[in-house]
Amino acid sequence: MKTLTFLLALLGTCAQLLAATNDWTTSSPREEIRPQFERIDAGGQSGHGALTIRTDAREGLHGFWLKSFPVTAGQNYRFSVWHRAEKVTTPRRSIVARVLWQNEKGSSVRLTEGYVTNYLRGFTANAEPEYPTETATNAAGWVEMSATYQVPPGA
Repeated sequence: MKTLTFLLALLGTCAQLLAATNDWTTSSPREEIRPQFERIDAGGQSGHGALTIRTDAREGLHGFWLKSFPVTAGQNYRFSVWHRAEKVTTPRRSIVARVLWQNEKGSSVRLTEGYVTNYLRGFTANAEPEYPTETATNAAGWVEMSATYQVPPGA
């Protein structure tokens, strides 16, 4: 059985986040490839709890934890997630953190600056997803993925 344990933190402290793990939802593209999801009250990199994804022997299982956070356009926010994988052949390909910029309706945010405007006249680009990279590994095998992002206008 493959196990992936996440300790997710975005725009708050670990204690604040883990106290509100009920706010996190799970998703999978299709029910037949849905892995097992579990909230653990004690555990994780900090010992305050974790969100886990477990797969069985079947190939191609896919799923993720999801949560929206309120942000202020123009402000900088630090994203940080700690994960530890067991029996995952290629963690760098299998474990991805993604930040999507959306407006209050859940739609993509349009960019107002920072893209080429003289090629496709009338085209407005969307804010692209952010993919935090691995920044640290501790002695227990927990890997941090983190980055600081400026929120685009309209998010």
